[in-house]
Amino acid sequence: MATRTLALALAASLAVSAGCATTGAPVDPNDPNAQAFRILFKANEWRAHELEWQLTNDVRSPKVGDLAPDFELEDPSGQNSIKLSTFVGKRPVALVFGSYT
Repeated sequence: MATRTLALALAASLAVSAGCATTGAPVDPNDPNAQAFRILFKANEWRAHELEWQLTNDVRSPKVGDLAPDFELEDPSGQNSIKLSTFVGKRPVALVFGSYT
């Protein structure tokens, strides 16, 4: 619930800085700033909802601040193995699951 409150507070502060409906003036639906605000507001609302669901329903998912589980893989030549834990505290590691072909 705190996340949803934060998202709504962020959206409200953006509305004030963008000069949107908080001033009481009518908002032009074709105004790009107003459209961007509505998209951002909906995105923040959706993200807060999804995060709230994940934290309460998906108990196996990693939480913010959790360490990644250690694993070991072979390098592309197949001759050396590389363990994730060897990089802890030394350099950032990006795990990319996908194809570059």
